[in-house]
This record gives sequence, C-alpha cells and structure tokens, in this order.
Amino acid sequence: MEKASQTAIRILEAFLKLADERGIKATTTRAIAEEAGVNEVTIFRIFKDKENLMRQAYEHFSPGKRIVAYQLAIDTSTAAQTRSGLIECMKFLRTIFSEHPQLLLSGVRDYRRFSTLHDEMAFHALAACQLVTQALKQAAPMLRPGIDIESATFSLLGFLYTTVSWQHQGWLQMTNEKWNDRLESAIDILMAP
Repeated sequence: MEKASQTAIRILEAFLKLADERGIKATTTRAIAEEAGVNEVTIFRIFKDKENLMRQAYEHFSPGKRIVAYQLAIDTSTAAQTRSGLIECMKFLRTIFSEHPQLLLSGVRDYRRFSTLHDEMAFHALAACQLVTQALKQAAPMLRPGIDIESATFSLLGFLYTTVSWQHQGWLQMTNEKWNDRLESAIDILMAP
C-alpha cells in the first residue's frame, strides 16, 4: 500500500480500535467494515485478506520506523547534558508509543497467534530496546560505575510500557508533568554521584 487513501486509513484505524477492544482474532472484517463505514468488499479490494490488513496497519502506523530514524546523540560533556539527552530520548519514545498504544498491546497479546506477523509485531519493541540501549551506552561515561546497561534498559522500558499501556487502559491517571518527574527520578538513579 504505497500511499494510503483516506478509506484505507479509516479501515486501518477501525482495525486498530477493534483489535484493541476484542483482540485480533475476534475482530472480523465485517465488524471492521461497520466501524469504518465501508462495505466489507472494500476491505478485501484494498487489503486482500485480514492478515495483509494487519500487516498494513503495523506498517502504516509503525512507530518502529520513527524510532530507527531517531538521531541519537547523547552529549556527555556534563552530567546535566547527559541526563537531558536520556530524558529527551525517553520522552520521544513515550510520544510515539502513546499515538497508537494498540500496536504495542496487540503485539504483546497476540504475538503467538499470528506467526506470520512475528517480525512486524516485535519490530517496534525491539527498535525501542535498541534505542534505549544505545542511549545508555552513549551516556555510560556519566552513569554510575557498574551500571548494567541491559538491566537499566529493561527498567526504563518497563516504566515506559507500563505507563503507556496502563494509561491507555484507563488504569492509571498520570499527568505529563508527573510522568516527567517519575522519568527524571528513574534517570537520576542511573547517574554518577
């Protein structure tokens, strides 16, 4: 799907909404058509089948592509600059995962059911993991001695994924200011004294 038409985008958005509510398997093309305000035949004309529709949703709304394109450059000239660079990297990830949290959640929930989509579903999370790992490696001169980069990566990603998914589910009410405060605390723990 080179440049998505408005109809295709409506269908993709309907798919994401319903897959989030019902799960991918329980989301029928009939329900997608109804949600998108199109005829079911239109879905098959544009996407051929449900699996291709899923693949196109992941491709079209892919935060992974933007993550890979992120120009990471942690300035380690001072502790404050290093801290700021790590915070900005995590804010960037939060922003793009918050745009379509369904991609992350459905990937986690339905990963095993759709073996042909493993790579598409995993791409976003793996790209985020690689970005945070690289950010921490770049920041290493200003981090506490002995910080385990892999553990710190999983800790920061856990914070990110939990807050984004819980806010999406309505389980957590947290302002941006409060999230930023929590993030800064998580980064401060990593910084050298």
